[in-house]
Parts: sequence; C-alpha cells; structure tokens
Amino acid sequence: MAGNINKVTGFESLLLLLLFVSSAFQCEQEKEPEFVPITLSIPFTITPLSSTIFLGDTIWVTANFSEVFSEYKTTDEYVIKNFDFKSKVGLFKFINSNIIMGDQPSATDFFTFVPVTGTVPFIGETFSPFTFVYDANQYKFKLGLVPKQRGVYCINFLPPGDIQGNFEAALDLGVNNMGQKRIPVLEYVLFVINDGNTNFDLFQKHCRATSTTFPGNQDFTNINYEQKGSFTFEVK
Repeated sequence: MAGNINKVTGFESLLLLLLFVSSAFQCEQEKEPEFVPITLSIPFTITPLSSTIFLGDTIWVTANFSEVFSEYKTTDEYVIKNFDFKSKVGLFKFINSNIIMGDQPSATDFFTFVPVTGTVPFIGETFSPFTFVYDANQYKFKLGLVPKQRGVYCINFLPPGDIQGNFEAALDLGVNNMGQKRIPVLEYVLFVINDGNTNFDLFQKHCRATSTTFPGNQDFTNINYEQKGSFTFEVK
C-alpha cells in the first residue's frame, strides 16, 4: 500500500511541476502593452471672417473634415470612423481686458442658436454640447449664431472629457513588432478655426491672453486654445 501511495504522490508532483512551468512560460509570453499618445486637430470655419458684424447678421460655425486624422506631434495618420467627440461650443462676452477668458461672462443668452447640420441637444450656461453628422467618410457640422445684443464676443470649443474607453474601441492599433498590444491614448483634441485667422488682435484688446504674457500659460494646448481655437468679433 505504501508503494502505491508514493507512486500517486510522485505523479501528482510531476503534474504540478508541469503546470507551474506552463504558467511561468505563459506569463513570460504576456507583455506590457504599448500606450500610444494621440493629439488630434479638428478644423472649423467661422464666417464672416471680419472682426465686425451687425445685429441681424448670422455667424456660421462650420466643420467638414475627413475621418483620416493626422496626429499633431508625429503626423502619423489614423482612421477614426463615426466617433462621438463629445465636445462643446462656448460663447463669452468680453467686458474687461484685465481678466482672462475663463473669468469673462457667458454670452449664450445674447445669441439665437440655429443648428443646420448636426445637433445641439441643449444650450448650456457657457458651453453647449454638439454632435457631428458622419456621412460618406466625413464629419460635418453647421450652426448659425444670431446676435441679439451689441458687444465683443468670443466663440471657442471645449475638448471632450473622459472618453478613453470609447477611443480605444474606435481605434484598433494592433500590436507592434515586439508583440505588444498598442493602446491609443487620447491626450487632447485641438480645435483650429480658420487655419488660425481668429482676430486674435481683437482678443488681446478686450481680454487678458495668458498664452502671450509672463507669467502665463505657454503650453501648446493653451496657445492653440487662445490664438487658433477662439474666434473674437464685435457686434455693432
């Protein structure tokens, strides 16, 4: 009987050893993923380009861009189809040249919103959410803003909050040549209006620009936000 017991115990020990070696081999094969930081640029057009409009005129905020995005830093191209960027359009009224834009009052009450392409589910206190129409591999949006009061105003955009999980699902980067899974990380979304023609001189006359002053905020995201992603105009 004792011999049989020792024989079974030895067999079980061999199985345990094989399982351990197999598990160790599998763990060795599992590799940490490669996280790929991505900053995207979204182009908008705002017309008329003039820094001065009049009561009764309509400001048109328009986007029409491809599903093929060029990453801001690397210029690598990524195809992102039918993605909800969960962004917002903001309106400020500039009343004091000594305070920054975030401290200027909201201007949403001074405009009538006229969505044409895409949707604006509701008008927020300062920033209002909007969605693009995705059609024929293009993202499209068009919104009319009709001023109801004279003054100096600024239109800009707020990038999305936490949409990392959705972004990973929308963009499969496969694996690299080391066998690591490549996971896209959406670092930032830059909005660029009229290729940077945004009447920034008028902005500086009526609002304190932190992107040009020291001490300020010379991070590239803030430079883009104030100088290329914000459109300033006067309603007379």
